[in-house]
Amino acid sequence: MNMKYLLSAVSFLAVFGCSNTYAHEGNDAHKEDRMREAFEQADTNKDGKISYEEFRIAHEKRGEEMFKKMDANGDGFIDAAERKDFHEKMREHRHEHQKEWKHKTKDEGAIVNETK
Repeated sequence: MNMKYLLSAVSFLAVFGCSNTYAHEGNDAHKEDRMREAFEQADTNKDGKISYEEFRIAHEKRGEEMFKKMDANGDGFIDAAERKDFHEKMREHRHEHQKEWKHKTKDEGAIVNETK
């Protein structure tokens, strides 16, 4: 298996696996912010559109980053334990982020109510 195929597979799993998880939980406005930010990062020439080449590069880079994060021991392979640990960390991170977002939106609501 060559490295480009492996990175493509990891990228695909990361994008669709994580997006599926986020699609079922969390705040819609927060998801929209994350999607806009990802779009802006991928749109390297800032023309408001993502070309195939920009898409490919963004996902290849994301796949490489994801692979490095998942390959905890740095041996160039992701085993079942590393995958499980990574997904546990993602769940913990998402849970903490959701708590922060809820607290932030609650505080913003209090500020809005105070100004009325």
